[in-house]
Amino acid sequence: MDILEKIKELITIKDYTDEEILAEIEKEEASQQGSSSLRIYDSEINSARNPIVKRNTKPVSITIATPSSFDDSQCLADLLKAEKPVIVNYEFTPASEAKRIHHFLQGCIAALGGEFVQIDEHSWVYVPTNVLILDRVSKNCD
Repeated sequence: MDILEKIKELITIKDYTDEEILAEIEKEEASQQGSSSLRIYDSEINSARNPIVKRNTKPVSITIATPSSFDDSQCLADLLKAEKPVIVNYEFTPASEAKRIHHFLQGCIAALGGEFVQIDEHSWVYVPTNVLILDRVSKNCD
């Protein structure tokens, strides 16, 4: 089980079908009309399986993004300013661009008081102050 699957399991992210993803991509492309090539997929936490979530709270959405250039970093920063956690996969981003984007998001997180953690070789999670990252959850749950 890779690290993204573990994260999905821990926070019970809803999986979308290929048709739903394609429809969302087409809707985004139509609304942006070529302004950015950033792909974003929002997932919601299933509060029925998470007993800690209060019933009257809004579900938390996590954005998973694969930026293609530094131009996409402003969109990611806007999500963080809106107190939405972001998982960024740099696997298909050129190394120099990935480094610039990561440093920019580090600065945003520092200014917002949030935190960030590397998930695997190419992926990082950036969270604002309203989200906590629990490291080594399996040790605490045993």
